[in-house]
Amino acid sequence: LNEENKFDLARTSEMEEFVSLADSDDVICASRFCRAVGNICEISELHTDVLQVVTAERLVELLLHTDSEVALEATRCIANLTSNLNVHSIIIGSQLLANLCEISTNSNADVVRMSVLALANLCMNVELHTVLQHNVDFLSAMHNIIDCDLPQSGDEANDDIIYQRLIESKCYASMAIGALCIDPTVSQQLIGLGVVSALHRMLLVDSAELNIYVTLAFNKLSITSSTHRALGDKQASSFLIEQTQKSNVHALTYVIASLRRLSHDDTVRADMIANDTLSFLADCCDYSNVERCREIVAGVCHLALWEKARMHIAESGMLHHLTELCKSSDVETSRFALGSLGNIAEDDQTHGVILASPEIIPSILELMRNDCVPVAREATRVLSNMLSSEAAQTTVLTGEHGIPAIVHVSELQDEEAVYNAAVSFRKLAANSLSHDTLFSQGGVNALIALTSRESTNTQLQSAAALRDVASNREFHMALKESGGIRAALELASHADIDLNIIAIGIIRYLSISMQLKVALLDSGIVNIMANCIAQIESVDLLYQCASTIANMAEHAQNKASLVEMGILGCFASLSTSGCAAIKMEAARALSLLSSA
Repeated sequence: LNEENKFDLARTSEMEEFVSLADSDDVICASRFCRAVGNICEISELHTDVLQVVTAERLVELLLHTDSEVALEATRCIANLTSNLNVHSIIIGSQLLANLCEISTNSNADVVRMSVLALANLCMNVELHTVLQHNVDFLSAMHNIIDCDLPQSGDEANDDIIYQRLIESKCYASMAIGALCIDPTVSQQLIGLGVVSALHRMLLVDSAELNIYVTLAFNKLSITSSTHRALGDKQASSFLIEQTQKSNVHALTYVIASLRRLSHDDTVRADMIANDTLSFLADCCDYSNVERCREIVAGVCHLALWEKARMHIAESGMLHHLTELCKSSDVETSRFALGSLGNIAEDDQTHGVILASPEIIPSILELMRNDCVPVAREATRVLSNMLSSEAAQTTVLTGEHGIPAIVHVSELQDEEAVYNAAVSFRKLAANSLSHDTLFSQGGVNALIALTSRESTNTQLQSAAALRDVASNREFHMALKESGGIRAALELASHADIDLNIIAIGIIRYLSISMQLKVALLDSGIVNIMANCIAQIESVDLLYQCASTIANMAEHAQNKASLVEMGILGCFASLSTSGCAAIKMEAARALSLLSSA
């Protein structure tokens, strides 16, 4: 038992004579020898020294000794040895693995406990997983330990110590299963053996320690997506939320992590909604437990990707927690809470429920100014989805922080965040009541800047918003002074046809104003439109061009200039178009030009 003595014994030349005691006919002598070796093996540094003298072959013999005390001490010795990864190859290369599997069914609870601990230690070595997953006896042994019934009241074996030993054996087996589940193939094998049902039964046992290890095993089983459907078929989510001890902090965290992974599968999502997982998660929200909150909001975020879950989440107690957790100082918690709200808000029908909380939009606007870009990005996505509702638009437009918050995000270097800002402007600009606020609070200038971003999608959204602003004659001159014509000209020369259409649409609206007709003619738009008409076969684009030419021709000063610029050559294409609207606008333009 003395540490110095252990070193002296393991490294003395007399160790070989000491080993001869293992062959003694006196079982007390043999068991005490095994106990002494087991004590020495409590120091991993001595394991190699011990195995050079007490060979694996000798340990095999001792392990199968007819005397249970000798077998127990031999098993304890091997359990200590397996704590050292450096000697695993020796154990795997001998008969020890098979014998450990065999004695794991021993009637002696202590022998079982030590043998299962030894097997669990082997599972901690990832390099052995290939060997272990092809060992049917080993996998069966792990399953059998989990599956075997605990002694019931009235059984002869129902002793507190024995009962605790069996509980510990099941804990070790659960730990082993969890370690093996790094490999999806092993997970499938274990599920095929019926380990899920066995783990379900273990959740019913009144043991906090076992509850932790069983929920850990479920957590590991759920790591790979290939197991999700099988776990769903076994109603794993229902068992986890019904049987996990809520007072068991660690077990609860493992369960929530499992539910988060399972929420990726649509079939399991349906089960989770049906078994009221949302109420379970809401009840588990403890704002002081950061790790748990992260898992909860991440799970809800994944669940909200499923369209059918969104209204359920919005109407559950989870919504309140999401609105609170999005303000968390923990970036991951805040980001996933906002992601959940963003996913929910993709369904317009949830907006009324969300907006019942009057502080939600102001909170989102504040988070859009967060120094952490991922948080600002998700907050802007929430807002861009919510702005499909008039009530949300009113809150943004009437408050002093609404448009400035969107402008702030539009200036970031994160393309996704900037795109969400562009979508927000797009939805607001569709409402003519927003135009005055957009001009006065810097929204239009931000839109014009967005049209020069590298992302075509961002350009499309911001250009469409500018087109909506341009449709309001009251602000034509203001748009020109803000650089709207210049932005439209750049977009009209873009390689993307959809951007060309929107850009010429902006010019078409602006060309309605008599004050801008000459300025537009002088801007160079005629040459751009001529190139579009000659090279691009798009009905929408040709219509925008024809209508713009006709609008510009309404000003007497422009008529001769248009002819001199060669605009008449464009009418060959316009007048032969199969679209009646294009022909009508072309005819209007020719009529106006011919009156010069």
